Amino acid sequence: MKTLLVVFLCGLVACQAQGSNINPGIKGKVTSSGIELVKDVLVGWATGWLESYKFPDYDGVVSISNVNLESFSLGNVHITTASPNVANLSLSEAEMHLTGDLKTEIKVFSWLSWEIEAGFSIMASNVDGKLGVTTGLNEAGELTLDILEDSCDVKIGHLSPEVSKTGYDALINIGAKLISKPIADWLSEQACPALKLAMQSQGDKLIKAIPTTFELPWFPVSIDIGLVDEPAIDAQSVALGMKGIAFPTNNPDISFPFVAPPLQDPSGWAKSAYVVLSDYSVNTFLYTSWQTGLLDSLASYADLSVGLPFKLTPKGLAPLIKGLEEYENSTMKFGYELPKAPTVEFSPDGMNISGCIELAVNLTGGKLEEELEAFVLRLDLAVSGGVGVVGKNITGYVSEFYGNFALVNSNIGEVPLKLFNKIMKVFVPQQIVPKINDFLEVGLVIPTYMGFSTSDEEIVIQQNSVELAANVYHESFYPK
Repeated sequence: MKTLLVVFLCGLVACQAQGSNINPGIKGKVTSSGIELVKDVLVGWATGWLESYKFPDYDGVVSISNVNLESFSLGNVHITTASPNVANLSLSEAEMHLTGDLKTEIKVFSWLSWEIEAGFSIMASNVDGKLGVTTGLNEAGELTLDILEDSCDVKIGHLSPEVSKTGYDALINIGAKLISKPIADWLSEQACPALKLAMQSQGDKLIKAIPTTFELPWFPVSIDIGLVDEPAIDAQSVALGMKGIAFPTNNPDISFPFVAPPLQDPSGWAKSAYVVLSDYSVNTFLYTSWQTGLLDSLASYADLSVGLPFKLTPKGLAPLIKGLEEYENSTMKFGYELPKAPTVEFSPDGMNISGCIELAVNLTGGKLEEELEAFVLRLDLAVSGGVGVVGKNITGYVSEFYGNFALVNSNIGEVPLKLFNKIMKVFVPQQIVPKINDFLEVGLVIPTYMGFSTSDEEIVIQQNSVELAANVYHESFYPK
């Protein structure tokens, strides 16, 4: 599952807000260190975008055209967040080197003048600037990232224009220095549109790249992480609530027989990202898996007899179930189903799973002219376990279980439930628990996504939720 990284990115710029009043199944928080990382990534992307930016011509005392940005540095870039939903970028000690063509006219007398064309080079340094960004919702309920009106301001501290390729270099360079103030003003005016376009385009790029739903690998199940409301931005963090619902990929309109209760907020600050995953979200996954038949792969009919001290045949079971004696020449068939989805509840003591399985035993052949449903047993299970982080997966495990057989119906007389329950105490640990652990071992994957990955993962089980914390890094800035 992309939960941690998508939450990390959604918390800053992405995800579609649903505008509903439902409680979130997932809550996330990106702290100041995480915000700083995304700033670095966006600035890196914006720097790449600016490399191909074309400045417009300047027509003043000196005409400038064919302006190329040869090199530049955004210097020191800082980001601060504030309510409501505002991020302020500031840069200092930026530099830029531009080249192009210059044209001017030197007049000696009204009747005597020279038109001079030359190449030029301008070095601008000690450049300071600021830019404000805000998030909002459009009419379609999608989150937007916009540059605040009149929030951009760029000032050039020092300008060094030089002219070459003409016999009048010295004269023109003296003139260029005299008019460096209007040239600096022109560059300041052009720097804002360039900076705005760079940040807007790269912010939009990030928004479009992050999904609000995604399909799990190998499973016909998708996850909806659309926001239930706008992100909450303050001076220290970006917080968000997301639906956190699993649904069949071919049935996104599925309804659940339970609702999301209120969910506690992430508690920590030491790491760059925190995610609180509710047992409600996990139960939507289990319910969806149950409806799609995914849980049917937890056990194999062919493996039911493995580990038992008797054969699962009418003759093998006849000493235990007297009603099977007259069907010793018949063939026994097994079928099982989950009459309802299993459920999970998190608590400080661990993870508790409850569910039930109905096992149907049918007979065919021998003296029977048609198939006979011999009996149906119901096995109620209560399982305890935990969750943890193994590698880049959030995994689960079963440590203890309680089970009890009950008779649903029988067409062959009495079924020895007490004996079956004693056998079950051996059979379940050997056969069912390993199957469940194999399933839970697959886990919820935290992948590398758009160059972002995690380290120092921690997971804590709480009442009705688990909290996952991690430091997030990007391959461009924190190579491993």
